[in-house]
Amino acid sequence: MNIFEDSNPKSVRFFTNVLANFYRWLMHNDVCVEYNEQLMQAIATCTRANDELVKALQLTCKVPDGFHTACSTFFGGYFDGIYQPGQPWNDGMPIGWGLEDAEGLVMAGISVYGTDEQFEAASSTSVRQIVRQEKMCLQVVRIEEPTDEAREFYEHSRLNSKLLPLGKMHCQRLKHDLSGPLPQVNDADGTHLTFWIEEDVLGTCFVGMKMKCEVFESNLGIKWLDRITSINASYYQILPNEFYVKIPEDAIPKEWYKRMRRIMQSGWQNKQELIDDTGNEPGVGDQGTMDAAEGEEDQVQYGADWTVENNSQEA
Repeated sequence: MNIFEDSNPKSVRFFTNVLANFYRWLMHNDVCVEYNEQLMQAIATCTRANDELVKALQLTCKVPDGFHTACSTFFGGYFDGIYQPGQPWNDGMPIGWGLEDAEGLVMAGISVYGTDEQFEAASSTSVRQIVRQEKMCLQVVRIEEPTDEAREFYEHSRLNSKLLPLGKMHCQRLKHDLSGPLPQVNDADGTHLTFWIEEDVLGTCFVGMKMKCEVFESNLGIKWLDRITSINASYYQILPNEFYVKIPEDAIPKEWYKRMRRIMQSGWQNKQELIDDTGNEPGVGDQGTMDAAEGEEDQVQYGADWTVENNSQEA
């Protein structure tokens, strides 16, 4: 996602067309006919990306929406205290809400979709607290537009221009690699979550959208997206090598690379030729620092008379 400078559909199609045209070229020239079915699926994914990538890029600037930042401010999440009126960096495009505005947004949402008990509890500052805070991977499974009652309520509240009709976004929890839903499928397990979303943002969301985010829940049972790390298309999946963190103990010794580079450049055919040319056996570095045990491991792995063809892929 970070290779795109903006959400311009033309810039997105530039990248997807490069891939799609290459896949078509492979099929047209019968390069790998046994993979034609997979190539067709890849072309279909490129077509879907033209729509979903644009929406995902647009959402990165829209979420969390006004209602969710209001919940964060009202209940004491990340956005609590961020809004600083009068500051030059916060005048052109204000970040967050003041407590009074945040309270109005939250109370309006509870009036539409909440219960009388939630409304009464929210009116008391002494009972506002966060009871759950968790990083999650979510996928949108269903979107509900604002109900007629919700639209009617917000129509009567037009005096406050900050109030926007709320719809609902239903999500399921995914595994940490975004490969599929968690094994538990019961709502009681918290694998399905529903969020109230402002209508203008909800119109950009799409079924299948994947998010990495931090979900908060208040003691009133209201959930909101406090922080969103990334938004991705429905086909997005983290590859296993993205989880790999290389540490010094995992790295192959430099001596191994030096020895293999000499083999590639000079094309030694067996162990004796390597000894005659360098004076060192395989497993012994240029400085003679690799111990005998490591040399024996190489001999076991490659054999006493291991053979390497000139510039071969085996090397």
